[in-house]
Amino acid sequence: MTKINGSFFFNEHMYTKKLLSEFTIKCILVLGWCMLTIPARAQEGNKSRLEQNPETGELQAISALNPNTREDEKYPSKKWEALFNKPFSEKDLNNFDFFENAKKLDSASFYQLFEDIKASINPKDFNLLVKFSRIKAMLIHRKYHPNHFPSLTYTLDDLLNYAYLSQDDFLLARAYISFGRLMFEHQKYDLAASYILNGVKLLEIISFESIVQWDYTNLGEVLFHSKDYEQSITYSKKGLSIKTESIPLDHRILNTIGQNFQRLGLLDSAKFYFKKSIESTKSTNQKDWENINFHFLGELSFLTNDLAASKEYLTKSRLNLLEKVPEIAANSLLWSGKIALRESKLDSGIMLLNSSHQLLKAIPRKTIQMENYRKDIYLVMSEIYQQMGNADSTFFYYSKYSALNDSINSLAVLSDLEITESLIKNEQNTYKLAFLEIAEQKGRQQRNMLIFLLIFFCIGGLIYFVWQKARFRYKNHIAALEKQVLEKEVDSMKNQLNTFTKQLLEKGTLLEKLENQLLEKNNSEEQHKSLIALRSSRILTNEDWNQFRLLFEKVYPGFINRLKREKPDITLAELRIAVLIRMQLSAKEMAMILGISTGSAQRTRLRLKQRLELESEINLEEFLLNIN
Repeated sequence: MTKINGSFFFNEHMYTKKLLSEFTIKCILVLGWCMLTIPARAQEGNKSRLEQNPETGELQAISALNPNTREDEKYPSKKWEALFNKPFSEKDLNNFDFFENAKKLDSASFYQLFEDIKASINPKDFNLLVKFSRIKAMLIHRKYHPNHFPSLTYTLDDLLNYAYLSQDDFLLARAYISFGRLMFEHQKYDLAASYILNGVKLLEIISFESIVQWDYTNLGEVLFHSKDYEQSITYSKKGLSIKTESIPLDHRILNTIGQNFQRLGLLDSAKFYFKKSIESTKSTNQKDWENINFHFLGELSFLTNDLAASKEYLTKSRLNLLEKVPEIAANSLLWSGKIALRESKLDSGIMLLNSSHQLLKAIPRKTIQMENYRKDIYLVMSEIYQQMGNADSTFFYYSKYSALNDSINSLAVLSDLEITESLIKNEQNTYKLAFLEIAEQKGRQQRNMLIFLLIFFCIGGLIYFVWQKARFRYKNHIAALEKQVLEKEVDSMKNQLNTFTKQLLEKGTLLEKLENQLLEKNNSEEQHKSLIALRSSRILTNEDWNQFRLLFEKVYPGFINRLKREKPDITLAELRIAVLIRMQLSAKEMAMILGISTGSAQRTRLRLKQRLELESEINLEEFLLNIN
């Protein structure tokens, strides 16, 4: 319960009385206007519907469907009614002639066609608009994937808005699932998992019998890609208890469960489910899935040091999936390269990894999963060349690994922000619906003049009170959501800063190892030049410093500016040491990042303390940590 002092309550009470008086006058004026105009508008609306639905049973706006159609050959509206009013799935895209004709149109005609169709739909028929938006989104995806993503998201936003307005929980659940599945196709895994999970949970409450096996199968796979492994196992197992598909999906579900257990480190459980999946493929003749499971058994054998079995599984998977599922074949080559590295067959490992890289490069559609394969290729390559003593190639491939790893991590951060923004948008839609319901209730009450005159003040006061309460609640809720977004952004920046710092430390460690390797050998002139280049590359570059400083200032705003303001003559070296001390790094870590000796780092700390004019008993670290 929020406390309100007397002064605030008095001012709020006076303000409320003023608003209530204005509200009453406006309602009387609006009521009179409605009494005069509603009959005329009803007649105009009836005339408009007659023009849009003539007795011929045809929609005039559909003539753009086929450019070669004569003006008197329109598309029958009965077909549209059949399309909208029946349960609709993506399979219908291949069986309905409208879709085939629509896919042949150029972009301008394609979007104009849907604008014309939408114009023929009653704007208050939200159920029909939901189905229309879903079909439009599926067609945009089928026709333009992976392009036209902004148009797709705009259509999906319409889909959700109409589903909210329909106040039909079943339509809303299916809209959530449709939204999530199309986001999954565009590799927005966390966003997809959020929407599909909400949709399936809602169906479990209101219409469990309408859930099919594919709903749980798809949800389990999406949760796996979003790294929610335990929840993926839970919903995948639910799919095993439902048999609604003409070809059961048990083999696919069992494989998903096995991959989840593998990621959780439960290798015996993973092996059990992969073998169960292989048994399931035999009854449905799913040879490709049998070979996919062979690949994962090869991974498990490698992880348990059974290299002979791993080679057999991976070879069988690679040979059988090279044309049908090339990304899995490429992954099999990658793991074969890891086996070669473990067996010290370095030349063979390089050949296998190059073959894997070339196979991935030849696949037209790139996925995040394939980028992870490529990242692992670069890392294993750097380890092989490190064993071979080839410092240049080691550094080259490790740099490529680091760059790709940074790119993948950045996508993960953006995905977290997209989820937060989407949740805020859903909350805003919910409150908009509450206001719409109040407005509709108000409109119904105003149609009857006699009732309005008898209970106007009671109803008006009640409506105002509810509206005011909802407005304050809405503001407080939005403020709380904005605070959550800000906290998530700060956490995200902290994670990026820690990741960047860790990369700088890893870079310094790797370069130090390479430098020691060169120092242990009798250096030729060329090796001596390489040694000089390595030593210079250990120094924090201006580009590294600028990127590091940008992330630091987002996490600790005002820290650097306050130091400069209090000590304008502070040097860049002292400023960098101060920043690294604020991050609570050791002297050795600071020296490694800056490319200097530990002694030099200690001396710079001493100069910094003198610059800040701190007494000997004052601890420099505590002083910097207390700077806001």
